[in-house]
Amino acid sequence: MRSLQLSCARLKLILQTFLYNFTMDRFFTILSLLFIYSYGYSNNGENHLKVGPTVIIGPSANYSTTAITVLITAQDGVDPNPTIFYTTDGSNPTLSSNSASGSVSIPVSTTTTITAFAKSQAGLMSAIVSKKYFINEFPPFTVYVKVPANWTSVFVHHWGALPAGSLADSVWPGAAVSQTCNGWYKCTFTGTASTNLIVSNGVNGAGNQTVDLFVAADGWYDVTYPGWVPEPAGFLYAPCLYITPPGGTFPLGSPIQVGLSATDYDDPHPIIYYTTDGSTPTTASPSALSPFVLAISTTTILKAIAYDQFSNFSELHTENYTFAEPVNTFKAYFKPPVGWPIPKVYYWNATPVGVMSVVSWPGVSMSAYGNGWYQYTFTGLTSVNMIFNNGSGGLGTNQTPDVTNVTADIWYDWTQGLLDNPSAEAGSGYSLKLFPVPSSQWVNIESGLQVDSVEVYDLFGRLIDQVWLNEPRFSIEKLAVGTYLVKMTVVGQRPIYSKIVKM
Repeated sequence: MRSLQLSCARLKLILQTFLYNFTMDRFFTILSLLFIYSYGYSNNGENHLKVGPTVIIGPSANYSTTAITVLITAQDGVDPNPTIFYTTDGSNPTLSSNSASGSVSIPVSTTTTITAFAKSQAGLMSAIVSKKYFINEFPPFTVYVKVPANWTSVFVHHWGALPAGSLADSVWPGAAVSQTCNGWYKCTFTGTASTNLIVSNGVNGAGNQTVDLFVAADGWYDVTYPGWVPEPAGFLYAPCLYITPPGGTFPLGSPIQVGLSATDYDDPHPIIYYTTDGSTPTTASPSALSPFVLAISTTTILKAIAYDQFSNFSELHTENYTFAEPVNTFKAYFKPPVGWPIPKVYYWNATPVGVMSVVSWPGVSMSAYGNGWYQYTFTGLTSVNMIFNNGSGGLGTNQTPDVTNVTADIWYDWTQGLLDNPSAEAGSGYSLKLFPVPSSQWVNIESGLQVDSVEVYDLFGRLIDQVWLNEPRFSIEKLAVGTYLVKMTVVGQRPIYSKIVKM
């Protein structure tokens, strides 16, 4: 009698997968695993491995300026013509999807995602294979960067994108990018074939920036190496763990909600193990499926690690939360004219007296914020007066007028003066609309404003994606189903925020 022989570990893994990730897509995937890794007895009594069919989608190149024909083929060691089940809308195929025997040709004239799996006469199924073909539009590419530990900010400056005019050059030091996973930062370019770029900490010179780089496809650049490196082992497969907000000092008596979430290439809900006493978490520690929230109200050392259903695990994350009497903080943002050195801010009449050091003219240097803007943080003040300058005096040429009684964040453009957020100003004449919402692939931007870049955040405030735009739309195809916050960088204005829904 034939028997199904699975190792205890593999059987446990499949059962865990089934119990907490049960969907129809997962059901077919689990069936595939059971078929592919099942053992039986041959006629002479020897064990043999039963292997499911293999699916190949071609051509290998996924970009064309004209219509193409996509060929799906299935190969099997026993069945000469496995049945292929496929879709052309990006959804996972099922046994009720379009089907063909052995191979099938599909004409493709617009950007299309082909997804397929095969089933042999013996009932064995292949893994699901998917490939997206871009017709007369360039596939997006992502650059991943690892920077030195002493870099507190990371910026990407790009220029010379091809085709010419497909992407406007950024203003040094470029746009700020946020850390995504396991020490790597990423930026995605869409609608362009290639670009030059420099990654920096906002300052020129050796040790502060990379050499000029050229990118036309996904790549990994390690500034500490320095140079291009292969995709890190397990990069796409180990979970990425995020804790928001990060550790810091918070107002005494005001509990905070700390969100823990993890993303994974294969598992939509990795398990997160955590401790709140500073000890290293193990699989015996408290745990929950991603995402979840912890309420923290006292000084706490939070440590956490995420595991996916295939036992891949994230880096160990540690965040320290302390609570103290609240301290008021606000920032001053300034955009100088082209050609200025790093601007300075001179401040006086800081209240309460003695909280911040008294400065002499021309003041203190500001830090790069991105897209030509600079920032400076005032901590512990209720109000202050300030002047932005280039290190010299001269109203209208080297310095701004006095900006007095500043009590909250301000944005000052050398050309336009103090700015208001157009999205929050009734009757300003500005309008911005995102559509369709919800969407499964593209979100269009309808506005008279020039939107330079888009950042997509989840509801925990974690940066999910960042895209530089050369057209008024951006792709959300790779996002998981859910609700997201979109931050749009608008040329000459403060950022505008909106909400989107991926279905």
